[in-house]
Amino acid sequence: MKTRPAYLFCLLFLALVVIGGLYVLIQPQPDPGRKLFAKTRQILRQKRFKTDLSEFDLSSPPQMMEREAILKAAVSGNTGSAFAARQDFMEPIGIHSAIVVWRQDILKTRNGNWPNERDELTWDDLRKTLVANQPQLDAACAAILSGPISFNLDASRGYAMPLPHLEVLKNLTQELSSRLLLMLHDGDEGAAFTNLMAATRLVTTWKVEPLEISHLVLFADENMVFNATWQALQTKSWPDDQLARLQEQWESVNFLTNLPEIVAFQRACHIAAQNQNTNETAHPSIMLRDFLHDSWSDPLNLWHTFQYQLRHRAYLRWGQYEDGKEALLFYRNREIEMRKAVLAGTWLQMRQLPGVAKEITFKSKYSSRAQTIENVRRLTLIIQKRGISFLACAAEAEAERRILITALALERYLGKHGCHANSLAALVPEFLTAMPLDFMDGQPLRYRLYSDGSNRHFLLYSVGLNCIEDGGKFPTRPKNGEDWQIQLGIVRMFGSDILWPLPASAPEAVTVLQK
Repeated sequence: MKTRPAYLFCLLFLALVVIGGLYVLIQPQPDPGRKLFAKTRQILRQKRFKTDLSEFDLSSPPQMMEREAILKAAVSGNTGSAFAARQDFMEPIGIHSAIVVWRQDILKTRNGNWPNERDELTWDDLRKTLVANQPQLDAACAAILSGPISFNLDASRGYAMPLPHLEVLKNLTQELSSRLLLMLHDGDEGAAFTNLMAATRLVTTWKVEPLEISHLVLFADENMVFNATWQALQTKSWPDDQLARLQEQWESVNFLTNLPEIVAFQRACHIAAQNQNTNETAHPSIMLRDFLHDSWSDPLNLWHTFQYQLRHRAYLRWGQYEDGKEALLFYRNREIEMRKAVLAGTWLQMRQLPGVAKEITFKSKYSSRAQTIENVRRLTLIIQKRGISFLACAAEAEAERRILITALALERYLGKHGCHANSLAALVPEFLTAMPLDFMDGQPLRYRLYSDGSNRHFLLYSVGLNCIEDGGKFPTRPKNGEDWQIQLGIVRMFGSDILWPLPASAPEAVTVLQK
């Protein structure tokens, strides 16, 4: 009699295993949700919304693949040089001035350098790290200057697509900008221009793939070249033809035009991830194997295993199709919103649209592989976006592009007329086709002239994301101890003016560097 409860438990256990196994083996019948999902997909296709990864061709022609190999070779195994060359290209002094780095005796770096963790670098140290890789960097410059740049990618991989070229572009932009500083310090302006033009073309001629992370790297590289160009233009001796070539490069690019394609690719990636999850788990033999394994490894948890299989079958029967339909419609709406956003003439207009200032993300009511991938993707982008939305990052890059074009035109005016323009209107039509407008608020870029003894300099700035006239001030630095958070992008500095600053005087620079 004592064995009767154990006997009954075994019978119950076997019964649950048999019933569960049979339930798993019986394929669920098609649900009306499947037809609704297919119909929604067909309607979107008819309206020319992309829904499949096969509709994206991210391959490169042979000539571009040759350039790709040269660029990768320039930074392959050269992490020491890239690490040592992390200079701060825009070190603020006071309200609206910055250090002309290449005129200084030492270099300040963003991070401590191995092995002593000091945040300074001598020019000889920098020269040693860059000379070691000089042939490869020279070859990279020649490749960049020879034509447009793209990277051969397999769109069918979706979010699982490897992107090693992003690190290549970041390191190469850094090294070319560092070589620019070194050449300016050594007085070799010819080589300095070659490096500046190559760094510029890494931004302006890169046929960037429709991925959010890729565009964020593009915007970060643009900011680095923006700062490096400011350093270069402090020489005040560039020939007009070189300045005109740089201006033409920046006028040839638009950071907003192709952004809707990113949302289209997100939609296709989400559907592909959902289909992959279904294909991997929907086969009866796989589901039965998983059920029996869970039952054997943890008999006491058999009921929970059975409940999980019930929920999973329900998801395969109708949940995945409901999920897919909602994802299709969600990304369709986001793509329409993105199209409207990029057509806005200013950030002030753009930020009024939904999903711009604060991003809207897809949230499924089901637990699925596609939703997990989407959550991981969003987490990996947090640092890159520095606490602001993706479109805000794009708006900052566009504002800097316009400042760059205007600054180059101002330098050309100075070279031809021997004096600074009294207003930006003086640049039209000789150096600009129209009055340069701030992308943030649609008003003319702010321009002021300052005298430094016998020298005159100009301050050029955008009001930034807050669209408030702050008088052209660098953002306020946070309290001590938070600089590392800025470097990692966890927090942003307060304020948001975007400056083409004044050059700091030599005594000011020495005082700051000594501190």
